[in-house]
Amino acid sequence: MTAALVVAIAVAFVEMVLRLRLFSHAGETARISREAMAVVRSGTMSDDEKEAATRRSSLALFRQTGLFVGKLLIALVLPLALVAIAGALGPVSTAAITAALLSPLAIAAMTVVAALYGWARHAVARRL
Repeated sequence: MTAALVVAIAVAFVEMVLRLRLFSHAGETARISREAMAVVRSGTMSDDEKEAATRRSSLALFRQTGLFVGKLLIALVLPLALVAIAGALGPVSTAAITAALLSPLAIAAMTVVAALYGWARHAVARRL
């Protein structure tokens, strides 16, 4: 049962990450950071203009961080729901399932399954 749950959790997490577009936040964060550095290096802007632009960039970075953390928490809801359902319906308690899933082997297996699923999903989507 633990192996099936590992696969289900990995697939659910990858799907949630892709559907919530979590990777888009990295590009947006890099773009905002580049713009902020360009402002700091600017020789034509006054210190007051640089300060105002830096504050805007800081707020944008905080916003991006908040969106990323919020979406990541949402992405974790489905896998956690699968654990709760398995604990409620299965012969093993939620605590025992959680203990089994927190073993180094289960964590490594989830990582491998998630990577393989993501790779396979990308390969299939690219061919379609």
